[in-house]
Amino acid sequence: MSDFSPTDAAFEGFRIIRDKPGATLGWTAFGFLWFLLLVGVLSTGLLTHLTEISRELRPTGGGRDWEELAARFGPAATVGFILSFAIYCIIKSAIYRAVLHPDWRGLSHLNLGKDELRVFGVELASLLILAAYWAIGFALVVLVTQPLAWPLRFPIRLLLGFVLMAGWVWWGVRLALNKVASYAEAQVSVFGSWALTRGRFWPLLGMFLAAGVMGVLLALFGLAVTLGVIRAVGLSAKGAVEGHLDVAGALAALGKILLAAAVNILALILQLTITIAPTARAYERIKAAGAAPPLASADAAPATA
Repeated sequence: MSDFSPTDAAFEGFRIIRDKPGATLGWTAFGFLWFLLLVGVLSTGLLTHLTEISRELRPTGGGRDWEELAARFGPAATVGFILSFAIYCIIKSAIYRAVLHPDWRGLSHLNLGKDELRVFGVELASLLILAAYWAIGFALVVLVTQPLAWPLRFPIRLLLGFVLMAGWVWWGVRLALNKVASYAEAQVSVFGSWALTRGRFWPLLGMFLAAGVMGVLLALFGLAVTLGVIRAVGLSAKGAVEGHLDVAGALAALGKILLAAAVNILALILQLTITIAPTARAYERIKAAGAAPPLASADAAPATA
C-alpha cells in the first residue's frame, strides 16, 4: 500500500526551512532563551561550589561521593529535564502546525494549549511503552539464556538482541504517527496511528531512514561548528574551573560559549524540523488517501489578525 511518497515526505523538513525561515529562527530563539533560563536555574548555588565539585569529581583515596552530588543537584536536574521535554513538545507541535496549518497566524506557529498537552502526554506514553518493551525483553533474554553454557549463551543473546532491535523498530514505526494524529485530531490516542501505519511499514521506515540520515549529518555539522568556535577562543576547561582566566578572558570565553550554544541550538532546531516534519506530511497524505474528515486540531484554527 503506497498512498504517499516516502521520498517526498522525507524532504518536507527542508521545505519548511526554505518556506518559513522566520519560523525556524523563532524556534531557535525560543530554544536559546530556554537554554539561558535553564543554565541560570541550574547554576543557582552551583558556581559557589564549583571548586568543591571539581575536587569531588577527581579520583581520590576516599572515592567519589556521587550520592551527595545527586542529592544536591538531582532535583534541579530532574525538573530541568521535565521542562526541557515540555519545550521539545511545544516545538514539535509548532512544526506540526507549520505543516498541517501553514496559515495559522501566530508567532513562529508557537502556542501553549491543549494541542501541546496532548503531544506531551502521547510522547511520554510512547517513551514509557518502548522503555517497558526493552526492560521486559532484556529480562526475558537473560532469563531464557541464563541456564545455557557460556559458549552458547553469548551468540544466542546476541541473536535475541537483534530480534529485540527488529521488534523495537517495528513498534516505533507503528507508533510513529500517534503524536501528529493526536495533535491533528484533537484527541489523545497512544495507539491512534496503528490503523494509519497498517500496511505502510516499509514506506514509513524508508522515510524515517532518509530523514534520519539527513538529521544525523546536520547534527554532526552543528557539533563541528560548535567545537570550532570553542577551539577558536582557546578556552581551557581546567583553567575555567580553577580560576586561571582573567575577567576579560572570562567574558570573551562566555561570549564564544553563548555563540557556540546558539549555533548548536540552530542545528538542533534544523535537525528536529527535518526529522519531525515528514511525519506530519505522511499523516496528511495517508488521511487524504483515506478520504478522512478535515483536520480538527482544537488550537490550530487560524487566529484573527
